[in-house]
Amino acid sequence: MINAQTERNTVAVGYHLGACESTQPLAAAWVASSLDPGSRIGVVLASSQEAGAGRGDRAWVNGPGSSLLVSIGVRGPLRAGAAVGLDGRVAAALAEVLRRMCAVTAELKDPNDIVAGGAKLGGVLVDARTVGTELASLVVGVGANLGGGRFEVAGRSATTVEAEGGDAPEARLLVDELVPAVASLLGVMPLAPRWRQPARLWTALTSVTR
Repeated sequence: MINAQTERNTVAVGYHLGACESTQPLAAAWVASSLDPGSRIGVVLASSQEAGAGRGDRAWVNGPGSSLLVSIGVRGPLRAGAAVGLDGRVAAALAEVLRRMCAVTAELKDPNDIVAGGAKLGGVLVDARTVGTELASLVVGVGANLGGGRFEVAGRSATTVEAEGGDAPEARLLVDELVPAVASLLGVMPLAPRWRQPARLWTALTSVTR
């Protein structure tokens, strides 16, 4: 098991990609890889993605402007029950970050959506991997619409930070605030991610994903 001193010194690493199919499988592959062996948390942030997914295998459609598209991989072991209700708790943390950093009225809509002005602003997806009775790893996917106007997705109204009169900072700045909040929910205490060259991620994961 990881002792308290190691927990305090945990480092999160981040990779900011221009585009990908989905950040979720890339973060899962990072968890399973030998890349960054001293880190328990690996963050994959994308400027755009082609095949993002939400809860119930529903497609996550990027807004017409900039978006927050990030998956946070967490290597275990993790405490029993850490994944129970985690999507809602992360969604609440995301809403708080958006309120504080974007000056937008973001609220949690059970179980894992963020809404503003009666329309969907973001959401959270949690994938857990167990080995026997042990929670071996987690991947937390987070999406939020930052720039552009309101739009429709499958007959549902979606909105953005800008459409609600808020300020849309760079997605990386939001991640720097969100990752420590997610880690604290899991009893892990990293600082904001140390961002690294994305080429390292693609090279290392080729052997994992092929």
